[in-house]
Amino acid sequence: MATTPLQDLIQACKCTPPMTSNVKFHFKCIPQTVGLESVLNNITKRIALVYPRLEHTLVYKRNFAVLKLNTRDNLVYTIFPRSGHVNVTGVKNFNHIPRALHIFNKLFGACVLQSDVTVDNSTSSGQLESGCKSSRQADNPTGKSHRSPASVLKASEKQKKKKKKTGGWTRVSRARAPSYPQRKPRLDLVRLKQLIDSEGDPQQVRLSLRPHFFPGAVLRRRQQNGSVILFNTAKYVVVGAKNRRQVEDAHKFACAITSELLKTNTPETLSA
Repeated sequence: MATTPLQDLIQACKCTPPMTSNVKFHFKCIPQTVGLESVLNNITKRIALVYPRLEHTLVYKRNFAVLKLNTRDNLVYTIFPRSGHVNVTGVKNFNHIPRALHIFNKLFGACVLQSDVTVDNSTSSGQLESGCKSSRQADNPTGKSHRSPASVLKASEKQKKKKKKTGGWTRVSRARAPSYPQRKPRLDLVRLKQLIDSEGDPQQVRLSLRPHFFPGAVLRRRQQNGSVILFNTAKYVVVGAKNRRQVEDAHKFACAITSELLKTNTPETLSA
């Protein structure tokens, strides 16, 4: 089956993945078996027994209660005792969902499984790069050259000879090379919208740009949950993804669709 150039770029993309900062999910807990109302009335004593050093804040509203825990993720549980519906926010990563469930089960005496969880939304952010990395750059992310053992031995012998000539002392020059600040690529959102409108399929890819109301552009794909918010500083935010796979797919699609445009907007190409 033949693939399009955009699909080839997506498959070959090896850019740095975004960092997930917040995951929101919910689950339903049966109030008859757990007794959410009775546990909420004695939640302070329960936390003192299970987690003695854990600081918390409990706020009662009309139909629900908000429990804030000062943990590593600053978890917030919004509990509806009558329906047994629980919303959880503050989770920093998809891998931390089992930990949030474990804390809830331990405090409320419940038995909620990860299969009962439904992810509502997630937020991930990152920086676009001017072109996808090659496989050699991906295997060596530090950028240091791989030196053979023979070259290392030759370099050590040269250093020993220099020490003998200078009487065991190494000369250090005080002159320093001028350091220039690294210029980050810029993303022309207006030009990107023109390219997508002229070459892309409007039924599959859509870029919404309203500079008078919002400084970024929203990139959406049909039948995909994750949307990408692009900024002219080449930064982006992935919202609406339900799992880590959708975050990676949206990230690769954004890198592939902006790679050629970022190459032409880098300061080196503009000065040339």
